[in-house]
Amino acid sequence: MTTQRFLSTLSDALRLLPVPLLEQAERLQEQAANALLKHPDAARQPAALLRMLLCAARRWSALQQIQQSQATLALSDDLQARITERAHLGLIERLQRYFAAYPQTESASAWAAAFDLWDACNKIAWRDAQLSVEARDTQHPRLDHFADLIGAQGPCHEVPAHRWLAIRRGQQEGVLALRFKWPEPSLLEQIQLYRKALNAPESRSDASLLQELVLDALPIALEQQLQESAQQHTSLQSQKELHRLLTAAPLTQAPLASLSLSREDRPIALIVLDGQSALIHSETFPITAQTPQRLKTLLQGIAPAAIALPVRAPAIQTLNEIASSLHGIAPIHRVREAALSTARQRWMDPPHHLPREIANARAQAERLQDPFKAWDRIEPLQIGLAEYTEQIDTARLEQALLDEKQLARHALTYNTAEEETPERASFSLQGSLNPLVRSIADLRPGMTLQGVVSHTTDFGAFVQLGLPEEGMIHVSELADRFIKHPNEVVQSGQQLRVRVLSVEPDKARISLTLKTPKPNAPAPAKQRKADSLKKLEQLFKK
Repeated sequence: MTTQRFLSTLSDALRLLPVPLLEQAERLQEQAANALLKHPDAARQPAALLRMLLCAARRWSALQQIQQSQATLALSDDLQARITERAHLGLIERLQRYFAAYPQTESASAWAAAFDLWDACNKIAWRDAQLSVEARDTQHPRLDHFADLIGAQGPCHEVPAHRWLAIRRGQQEGVLALRFKWPEPSLLEQIQLYRKALNAPESRSDASLLQELVLDALPIALEQQLQESAQQHTSLQSQKELHRLLTAAPLTQAPLASLSLSREDRPIALIVLDGQSALIHSETFPITAQTPQRLKTLLQGIAPAAIALPVRAPAIQTLNEIASSLHGIAPIHRVREAALSTARQRWMDPPHHLPREIANARAQAERLQDPFKAWDRIEPLQIGLAEYTEQIDTARLEQALLDEKQLARHALTYNTAEEETPERASFSLQGSLNPLVRSIADLRPGMTLQGVVSHTTDFGAFVQLGLPEEGMIHVSELADRFIKHPNEVVQSGQQLRVRVLSVEPDKARISLTLKTPKPNAPAPAKQRKADSLKKLEQLFKK
């Protein structure tokens, strides 16, 4: 394998990097990522470009393993160089059987034509084939869980990563089945185009050649492409989120109050740290109906410069009530709570010996005051950056996230961290997002609000509005155009101006949108139904 072949697999942006750096990237399978990042030519390269290079180098390493497999040993160097995906290994086996049946047609040019035929048909199918999802077992006990996927259809290349992984789960559980509708006229045109170069026997019809050389293997190949696309997408989004956590600017305001809570039957912990992260106050107390007011009074006396709260907690109602009661005392920073059980251990061990709840609050505060050190101690898979992890290759994901740790360290060293938005490992609510909105009961469809993106998932973005309840923007409501993932248009920590679509106070649900409003657009169906029921209820009360 030569550096020139490695270069041929790269994007135009990567080909402009210094050749010595590219040569070292080609040998990445022999070394750790930090060796590549220590190369002098890597010093001032942007983080996004170095991530692309690391990903390309890992894919190159995987490609070499495919090209060196037993199935390819008898091929010429030219044909070996054309093997770029696992589907090509199956193609080789099919061609070996085909040419064994028609030995008089075999030649180097016929092999090359067969590769061209497969690649052309695969490209057409990826673009134009229609994928539909059906119920495999209508009596399956988990059918309702996948009901929103049944009947879905569209071109393969438009299937979002999270939807594919959900479909994959349904397949594996025996609930869902896939069907492909092929663009056969376009595929038959390719047979006619390559038939002469294949030396195809006159006895074989175009349709039979298409079936044997392409269609028999195309469903598996497209599923593999969908899986690989989802793997790469999941990995990239997880890497970017980890990068943001690791390179977030430390919170310097002091004193910092950190509140930690878990279940309703566990006590709440409050600690206060000074500017040198020294513990100057700590206490715990049980959760009661008076807890929010008690905390408010206590913190009004302490007058912290900032308050840390978890994004989520098992005692979510209490957390929401506390967040509401502390509104206006100081900026509230909501901190990702993932892997706190691991992070708190160092504060429970010698020399600190902190009680469990106090240790939780201490670990939470550290994620604000020293983000890189706090998150670097956690195994990346424990942070929960990806969904459907049971459907992807977690070893590959872990390797990508370990590479990202090295990349974040490099970015902080050379000040090349990504500058997409002024993000932090937490997000801050300054108490003035929507001063006229005091509770979810004040919201109405059509209202325009200020918000801050707390975090994103494959299906949408969650937005803090200055209320105990978060709003959610579904991925389909993030832009007027089609997007595959929320991070194409929004990032954690980004401030937004959003419009309320619907409100369900009893379920603490707030649906939001970033789409351009349509003139005289009717209210969403859910909101219309809720309004109708409310009117009926008022009528019967009369």
